[in-house]
Amino acid sequence: MKITGLQFTGDDVLTLAMPDRQARYRALNTLLRSGTWREVVAGKTVLSVQFDPLRFASLEAVKTCLWQELNTPYELDQSSANEIEIPICCDLDLAPDLAFISDKLGLSPHAVIEKHIATSYQVDLIGFTPGFAYLEGAGWASDVPRLTRPRQSVPAGSVGLAAGQCGLYALEGPGGWPLIGRTPRRLFNPQDQNPFQLHLGQSVRFRLITRDDYRIAKANTKAKAKP
Repeated sequence: MKITGLQFTGDDVLTLAMPDRQARYRALNTLLRSGTWREVVAGKTVLSVQFDPLRFASLEAVKTCLWQELNTPYELDQSSANEIEIPICCDLDLAPDLAFISDKLGLSPHAVIEKHIATSYQVDLIGFTPGFAYLEGAGWASDVPRLTRPRQSVPAGSVGLAAGQCGLYALEGPGGWPLIGRTPRRLFNPQDQNPFQLHLGQSVRFRLITRDDYRIAKANTKAKAKP
């Protein structure tokens, strides 16, 4: 694996500099499965592990254990390997910033939607709020800035574009991403055995749906969520 640095960033945290995206995905898969670490956190170009200091004889032993696990062969998690298709409705009330995005890119709203639907994205980070996904692949939207005045509340399922990234709001909450549409799909469900619909490294494509399709899918999602 391509690792350019390794250092302790806390009494019980060891951080690896990993600029290679695929290596970071593979490492995360391995370390999450091992059961050795209290927590494993993936950043943009780094990976951090939290460990139990009482479990290791020395800090050097922590490093040795980490290297051994990273060099142990493993099978790829197919949930991350498989591409997922996410329906999206871009009607104006669900895409309040479509005109803003179009203006910044010098494209028509239709052309912006076409580019978004044609793009194959990849989940690069999950964080900020539970299930919020940062998707790589929106280089065509690199000229779209974040909103100067963030919204206090963004509906769950909202899809944003900013600075060459696509962001998916799994939960309702504050945010400053310009919104291009909304999906009726539930992206985070703490009651499920696997609460996150998206996984690090997963390929994502969006499929345009009508407002009627969105309404029906949303109603079905709510019905399934009832106890």
